[in-house]
Order: sequence, then C-alpha cells, then structure tokens
Amino acid sequence: MHLGPITLPPVAWTWYVLVGAAATFFVGALVSLLSGSSPFRRKTAHSVSSSVAGSVALTAALLCLPLLSARPCHAQTLPAKASTHSRAPNFSLVSRLINDAVVTHQPPGVALLIGQNGHVVFQHAYGDRKLAGEPGLDGQPSPALPMTMDTVFDMASLSKCLSTATAIMQLYEQGKLQFDDPVQKYLPEFNPRHDPVRAQVTIRMLLTHTSGEP
Repeated sequence: MHLGPITLPPVAWTWYVLVGAAATFFVGALVSLLSGSSPFRRKTAHSVSSSVAGSVALTAALLCLPLLSARPCHAQTLPAKASTHSRAPNFSLVSRLINDAVVTHQPPGVALLIGQNGHVVFQHAYGDRKLAGEPGLDGQPSPALPMTMDTVFDMASLSKCLSTATAIMQLYEQGKLQFDDPVQKYLPEFNPRHDPVRAQVTIRMLLTHTSGEP
C-alpha cells in the first residue's frame, strides 16, 4: 500500500492499530517522566523509566513483527495480451475483375492503388500501358509496354468533375454565381456572335451535360 512517498507492507490493519497504541503509550510515558517534579513523581521515576523501556521494546517488537510476517509483495505480472492484428484485406476479387476486363480489351491496362486512413493498403499494375504496334517516343511502331505504378495518365474528362465542378461549387457558396444564370453573364466570350440559342445555356446545363454543346 502506498501513502504518498511511504510504502506500507501488505499486512492486516490490526498490526497498525497495535503499533499506534504502543507508540501513543510510549510518548505519554516519556512526557510524564520529563515533566515530573513532585516527590510522588520522583519516587515513581524509576517505575516510569521501566515502563518507558518496556514500551520501547514492545513498540520495536510490534514494528518488526508485521514486517517479518508479511509476505513479500511482488508486482503482479499480467499475462501478455494476445495480438489482435486485423486480417489483411483480400483484394483478389478486385484483381480478378480487372484482369477479366483487360483480357477482353476493355482497358489496355490499369494502375490500382487503394488507401485507407492515410495508408496504402493495396497497389498493383495490370495489363499494358502501351499496346503492341502503337507509336513509341520516336513515332515508330514499337512493342507493348507493361503497365507500371508510376505510369502518368492524362486526366482528360476527369478534370471536369474533380476541379471544374469543385471550383463552381465554391463560387456558389461564396455567392459569386448562380447555377441558372447564363454562362455568357460570366464568360462573354462564350457567345461572341450573340446567338440567342447559345445565350440560353446556363451553368447548370454545363454541369449536367444538358446544354447541347459538343
């Protein structure tokens, strides 16, 4: 048991009560001896001294007894907790679907990377990044090149949804445009010939691909 910086042995509280009683008796007897001045007290000084000596011996015995009888206190060692590593995700189904698509010539190749909580949990390259017979860097037909994870892709139409649409939504949140406003209100170059049909094209139509623009 710990009481601040003091560590008490793990014994019954009865021992501490007995030690406290003996210590109290010893202190009281010592005070009586030192402060005594009457003839009666002088006569009893010898008996008081004997009582004090006995109290000291008893207190020492009671202090040592719990220490001798106390069992050694060892830190409890808890059993090691079983490791609970989560099972690695299985992406075999994803790989099978991509391989099937590559075999049927849907995409020539795929570079797949899957992340979770800021960590890459799976990455793999499938198929080719260049088909056999396509022009190489020198413009001449060349063999196929396998797909790699560092292959650079042209974002193409993905820029519409990843950057343009995001920028439009931010401008809308700032109150700088409205979805049903004509595009030419913000971009006069969109309708330089003042075509009445083109003048009806709105930002919403461009976002939803319903403007009729090629």
